[in-house]
Amino acid sequence: MEKNSLFHPQVRLRIAGEIPFMGPGPYELLLQVAQLQSLQKACQEMDLSYSKGRRLIADLEQELGEPVLERRIGGDGGGGSALTEIGAEIVLQYGKMADAMQQTAEQLYEGYFGELEERLKNR
Repeated sequence: MEKNSLFHPQVRLRIAGEIPFMGPGPYELLLQVAQLQSLQKACQEMDLSYSKGRRLIADLEQELGEPVLERRIGGDGGGGSALTEIGAEIVLQYGKMADAMQQTAEQLYEGYFGELEERLKNR
């Protein structure tokens, strides 16, 4: 998309089974868990309640039928969480698909709104 463009499309990818289970929120939460190695810290970083974060993960795991987090119970070394192989794969593929959708939306936008935007810029 041109840097001097007035507008741009904004797309949001959601994946659903029985219920929507993967979207921008769970994606960001999993990215934060991967970085911080803790669901609790990831929730704090996102200003999300821990119970809401746990519910997002539970819904995701319920729909996939697989765990996306490997949880370590606290103790001397402390607890934490890490992405399982499935968790890492869903983050990778979701990110790729969301990027591809955004690129496609930008191309479509140019075709549908490019001329109108030019007219608006030249007023």
